[in-house]
Amino acid sequence: MKYLAGLCATFLIAGSSIAQEVPENFMERLKAFLGPQYPIDSVAESPMPGVYEVAAGGQVVYASVKDDFLLIGTMYDTVTRTNIGEQKQNKVMQDKAESAVSSVPVEDLIIFSAVGEAKRHVTIFTDMDCGYCRKLHREVPTLNAAGIEVRYMMFPMLTDQSRPKAISVWCAEDKQTALTQAKLGMDVPPRDCTNPVDQQFQVGQTIGVRGTPFIVLDDYSIVGGYVPADQLISRLGLK
Repeated sequence: MKYLAGLCATFLIAGSSIAQEVPENFMERLKAFLGPQYPIDSVAESPMPGVYEVAAGGQVVYASVKDDFLLIGTMYDTVTRTNIGEQKQNKVMQDKAESAVSSVPVEDLIIFSAVGEAKRHVTIFTDMDCGYCRKLHREVPTLNAAGIEVRYMMFPMLTDQSRPKAISVWCAEDKQTALTQAKLGMDVPPRDCTNPVDQQFQVGQTIGVRGTPFIVLDDYSIVGGYVPADQLISRLGLK
């Protein structure tokens, strides 16, 4: 259980697929070991005989049973020296992010536009009181100058005031200024209106956001946590 808990944040996998060749005792022992917090979404044969690729609670691991022992871990291709499980997990995350993030209307985002024509864009799940979110926001002008449009989604999670602050920012007449003021630690006048804050929080939960900042690139690959602007610019293939 400790191994699974230390893997990437949970992402759900659409559908369910259990390979017909999986021994019954394997499924019984795997379910008993993982418990209800890691429901098995799919099981398939792996390139290694007797070892199965398991998507459990959205995580991708490899497992084998022998007598009273259950082995769970990842799998490497020794020729290409790649982590097969990590590749599969990244694909799961990317597909989930594409489905969820693309469903949010652009007009529901708080956007800091690129200087000139936008070359790329990133979507950032943020909390007004998050220290690293504030640090990243100070670098938004650098991202904009490099041709990167920054789109913010609200993910209030740190304190009881996080959600009211997010709503007050979104309901401001000048959302960009209100967001910047909040991230500078300034008081934002309380406001209320019809807003997408709760829906955006749900989108974040759906794709596995457990902390902020949480960055989704425009190819829907994930950058969990703070990344300096120069590194993010380089990762997006810009100078």
